[in-house]
Amino acid sequence: MKRIRIGLGIFLTIILISFSAHAEFKEHGGFAEGQILVKFRADTLPSMIERINRSHRTEVEDVIPGINVHVLRIPPGIGVSEMVKRYNEEVSVEYAEPNYIAYAILDVNDPYFGLQWG
Repeated sequence: MKRIRIGLGIFLTIILISFSAHAEFKEHGGFAEGQILVKFRADTLPSMIERINRSHRTEVEDVIPGINVHVLRIPPGIGVSEMVKRYNEEVSVEYAEPNYIAYAILDVNDPYFGLQWG
């Protein structure tokens, strides 16, 4: 019985933390306006990527190294959710999503943080 109470307490704590983190995320706006992130399939040729971007009138702002995700600027007048939908309908796209903004919800409490090397 004691194990069940401890397990239930841990479970409820995790749920409460996740709700507060979700509320913090929603409060700050959620994603960068005018940008989306697109991951093209590995077998997609650069010329095909250029053609897709040109057809949607987007501009490549950056490519995130290591994961090869394209940060795209979308044209004015088209919403982020609409452009994400359009890219996700492309056969050559693995996924497209808004450029979500993450915020730190805790301050560093290490007095020597500024002295650290990395």
